[in-house]
Amino acid sequence: MPKRGGMVMLPTFINKIYKKEMLNYSNDEYHRLVGLIQKEQVGSQILHLLKQNHQLEETPGFYQDYLVKESQCSFYQNLLIKSQMNKILDQLELCKIEVIPIKGVIFGEKYFGHVGARATSDIDILVRNEQVGEVVKVVKELGFQNEEEMIEGHFHCSFSKEIPGSPIPLVVEIHWNLMEESNTHLCPAEFFSTAEPFDGYRFVKALSSTHTFYFMCLHAWRHNLDSVRHYLDLIQVISVSHPQIVPGEILEMARKHSTLKRLLRTLSDVYYHYPFLAVWLPFPELSAPWYKKNRTIPLLSYLKFFDYQFLSYDQSSHRLREIYKWIIPAKKSVEYELRVGKSSFAFLNYLRLYRQRLGSLWKTLR
Repeated sequence: MPKRGGMVMLPTFINKIYKKEMLNYSNDEYHRLVGLIQKEQVGSQILHLLKQNHQLEETPGFYQDYLVKESQCSFYQNLLIKSQMNKILDQLELCKIEVIPIKGVIFGEKYFGHVGARATSDIDILVRNEQVGEVVKVVKELGFQNEEEMIEGHFHCSFSKEIPGSPIPLVVEIHWNLMEESNTHLCPAEFFSTAEPFDGYRFVKALSSTHTFYFMCLHAWRHNLDSVRHYLDLIQVISVSHPQIVPGEILEMARKHSTLKRLLRTLSDVYYHYPFLAVWLPFPELSAPWYKKNRTIPLLSYLKFFDYQFLSYDQSSHRLREIYKWIIPAKKSVEYELRVGKSSFAFLNYLRLYRQRLGSLWKTLR
């Protein structure tokens, strides 16, 4: 029987789907799955996978109805976003500006098979650093006038506009890199050199399968794999593109860019939860994450955090820089971490931040 309780139930369910095993769950367990899927916002992905593997009819009617409703919401939202994205891409094409859409609707269509099969909420594009100004001009002319304040050291800028009928603004993120430049040696020109024209365009490009996999690994690491969405994205990239991905090339690329520890940390976690991936795309270098093998260590959550925050870097200079940034973060980063209760005085925000961190540690020690 499937394991019960907590988030372990959803990975178990996903494993069963990919391995095409019988979905021998009770109605109570399906009700629990609905709650977990809603929390992780992966209803449309789960529906796609069940349909693809002809397993949807094994599930109860209320569960199917829930997934269909979630998928319909994703479909209409994604259609709206795709329409706005196409306007941006068409204009950049006219201006002869190279651009690579990343994540988002295009990713969902390619790796999940349908415009509504993976919910998205914004538009992400990668452009050459020297053309960011031109792209910003184009985006503003299309109505994305509201510029969000940048966080120091970030590698993208964001613009938004109100969309009729939508409760939240639509955001366009213009990336000139895919990772922070202060802790990698990643060169975006490499991504453009292997990208191919997308869907009849000349200047709108699509990432290669290798670079898509590499980027999604690093993207998942940036978010510390905090959602089942990241796992599903990587599983689908591997499922669809594993014949075109060469593990040795991925590892060599990561060494060159000083992202090897981040890559291996991410894949070790993903392969630990979904071991069938080793059949599709083997990485002999992977081993079970230490925090999975030592679950009874005191303060495990804090040790795991420090491992992620400071020890995920290949170079000691990058680790020291991240430690400094954590102790004395940029003003915008402090406000983001506090979320609520921030003051207009920067000094007070720093005091609140340190008190919040110490309070969290004290609760764990008690």
